[in-house]
Amino acid sequence: MKLVSGKKMAEIDKYAINRIGIPGSVLMENAGKGVFNEFLIKFAPEKNASILIICGKGNNGGDGFVVARYLFNNGFSNFKIILLAQSNRLKGDALINFQICKNIGISVDEAVSYEDFTKITENKNFDFIFDAVLGTGLNSKVRDFYEKIINYINTNKGVTISIDIPSGLDSEKGIPLGNSVKANLTCTFAYKKIGLSTYPGFLYAGDVKVIDISIPENRHFTFETFETDENIVKNIYKQRNISGHKGTFGHAVVIGGSAGFTGAPFLSAKAALKAGAGLVTSVIPQDINIIMESMFAEAMTYPVNLKNFDKNALLDFINAKNAVLIGPGMGTSDESKNFFFDIAKYINVPVVIDADGLNILAKDIGYLEKFKQQIVITPHPGEMSRLCSVSVKEIQENRVAIAKEFAKKYGISVVLKGARTVITNGNETYINPTGSNAIATGGSGDVLSGMILSFLAQGYTMDDASVIGAYLHGLAGEVAEKKLCKESVIASDIIDNLHFAFKIIL
Repeated sequence: MKLVSGKKMAEIDKYAINRIGIPGSVLMENAGKGVFNEFLIKFAPEKNASILIICGKGNNGGDGFVVARYLFNNGFSNFKIILLAQSNRLKGDALINFQICKNIGISVDEAVSYEDFTKITENKNFDFIFDAVLGTGLNSKVRDFYEKIINYINTNKGVTISIDIPSGLDSEKGIPLGNSVKANLTCTFAYKKIGLSTYPGFLYAGDVKVIDISIPENRHFTFETFETDENIVKNIYKQRNISGHKGTFGHAVVIGGSAGFTGAPFLSAKAALKAGAGLVTSVIPQDINIIMESMFAEAMTYPVNLKNFDKNALLDFINAKNAVLIGPGMGTSDESKNFFFDIAKYINVPVVIDADGLNILAKDIGYLEKFKQQIVITPHPGEMSRLCSVSVKEIQENRVAIAKEFAKKYGISVVLKGARTVITNGNETYINPTGSNAIATGGSGDVLSGMILSFLAQGYTMDDASVIGAYLHGLAGEVAEKKLCKESVIASDIIDNLHFAFKIIL
């Protein structure tokens, strides 16, 4: 699914009006009608339901006037419209639709202060509120009057439908600009806005419906940001060779583990196998080899003495394989750091760096420039904070921008984990919608990195491996949650339900 910023959507609207020749009033009509139809489909409201439509003075308010007209024309009588401005401040298509409402006998109350607003609403609760206050062009914090209106909407006990975007939400970053409406449903137009897909914006948007307003597809605009969906994953997925054997599907290598942390490389290795890799070998410290060998039979081990190992023999082994994951459970001791920096830049097959590999890398971020092969890093916000030397708060408020900048700077793929994982190579960016807080559990990241490793070993590009890995990881977690409950899902449950995720998309 294509995603756009508010700025790009404005450019698309302008192109549709000025170059294609679709009048703005037609686009507004299609938008309002689409919202009304979705309202009927989604909620099947009674004709006597109490409804409040709150309109700003811009085009977002104009959409609200169109919705009001469709309510009126379809027998809804118990609704009220409040314009948060004097009507003489309206212009363009919003003014046209305001005048149409007045001409057919729809009353529009005007409120220029919160006192006006409370007198009109009488502090009552409504069954439904249409939020047509602030649109995607908002670029500064809401204050005073608008902040109070948003608080009123959020404390109303009924259902909230936001038009295009919840008022107060940044259309690109997905963060509240001071305060934001928390909608039950957001009806957005033509394309889904980035801020409705990413964290934390999706928490404010509720269910999102993209309304077709009849802007035709054209080659004038390029799209760089997408929300991963089933069709994208199906297009990425490679059918397995019917005559293939274990060598056909790649040999993956997991480098990691240390005393007390054998679970991490085990989970990564098992996930790699369950995601389709033909062979998996775990390169681990020799003192945990017996433990690893006893954990499961399908993977192989390559024990090493971190203090004294044959570097050339190890690199010959690794570079004869198809992809490598380095980091899970390896720790950040001096031995582990020396081992990482001693071999990583000499690996010439695709590499996934995760967990302690990232923590070690953060000590010398310039080391990334020494890699010549494809690199995927899979940090959580804390690890990304250490890599970028910025706060976790800043990471979370700028997830897409920071991940893109880092990926472009170092020529790598970044999988920034968390709610709505961001996957980017610096040019194209995907936001992953699958998963929930059920998979916020120890070892979940090791499973994801093992899955991405598996797809790399099977011949996927680093971008495709990251996109399909994140999607299936979240989907398997959703299946596990349905079978168990949020509190009881553990990392191995994601692996155990991965086959269901494959079946869902295939």
